Amino acid sequence: MWFEERRKFVRVFYVTPVTFLLSSGQKVEGVTEDISLGGLKFSAESELSVGDKLSGKLRFPDGGVYLIEGTICGIREETPRLYRMIFS
Repeated sequence: MWFEERRKFVRVFYVTPVTFLLSSGQKVEGVTEDISLGGLKFSAESELSVGDKLSGKLRFPDGGVYLIEGTICGIREETPRLYRMIFS
């Protein structure tokens, strides 16, 4: 059976520590799981809600550091929790 890819952007599995700041100023520490041009998935112990706005810096193996900003758009209730974030 053939399944059509519904993602707009190709995701790349990339695991690295990341620290975000919520718009309220609260710090959130987590670990990325994958990233695409549209957003990323990360795990964290913090309790976030759909709609929370975050910003942080993401480091890549080539030494590049990029400012990322986005909004939580999905949550999987596990331990640690898994969050989907779309970039703004």
